[in-house]
Amino acid sequence: MPASYTVQNGDCISSIAFEHGFFPDTIWNHGDNAELKSKRKDPNVLMAGDVVVIPDKQINEISKPSEQEHRFRKKGVPAKLKVRVLKKGELRKNEKYRLIIDGKVLEGSTDGEGFVEKPLPPNAREGKLILGEGERKDTFVFRFGHVDPLDTDEGVAGRLHNLGYSAGTDLPGALRKFQRENGLQATGRVDEPTRGKLKENFGQ
Repeated sequence: MPASYTVQNGDCISSIAFEHGFFPDTIWNHGDNAELKSKRKDPNVLMAGDVVVIPDKQINEISKPSEQEHRFRKKGVPAKLKVRVLKKGELRKNEKYRLIIDGKVLEGSTDGEGFVEKPLPPNAREGKLILGEGERKDTFVFRFGHVDPLDTDEGVAGRLHNLGYSAGTDLPGALRKFQRENGLQATGRVDEPTRGKLKENFGQ
C-alpha cells in the first residue's frame, strides 16, 4: 500500500524520490500528491511537515529471447543547482568558480546572466561556491533543500538573506532595500512583483 512520508528540513521531491527508488516525476505527479503539488508549485521547495505519498512500486516486465545477450540501461534523473550570483546589485558575469558538492570539486564560469548551473546528486546536502579571485573572491555555503516556499515569510526571508539582504528581525526593511535596488516600489510588503523578482534573482 502507498506510504506517507513527512518532509524534514533539507528534503525535496528529488531527494525523497531518490531515497525511495523512484523518479521525481512519478511521485510529484501521483494523484495522491495533487493537493501538495497545487499548494507548493515547485517540487524542490517543500516545507517541513508537508506530507508526501510514496506510491507502491510497479514491476515492469520486458520479454526478450532467452538465448541472447541483452543490455539494459538504468535511467537516472539528476537534480540541478541553479543560482544567480550578485554583489551589491551587480551580476557576477563570466567569472571563474569552484563548486564543492559533498566533497566533489567542479569548476566552471558563471554565464552572461550571472548564473551557476550544474547537475548534482538528488540527495546532496551541502555545497560551497568559491567565486572570483583576489579582492573579488567570495565564498557561499549552501544547504540544499533548506529554503522554504516563496509564499511563506520564512521563504521570503531566506531568499533575501541568501541574496545579501539579511532580514534578521526587520523583514520590511530588508524588503524595502531589495525593492529599491531592483526597480520596485519600496513598500516593505511582499507583493507579486516582489515575489517574481525574488524568484528571478534566487533561481527558484
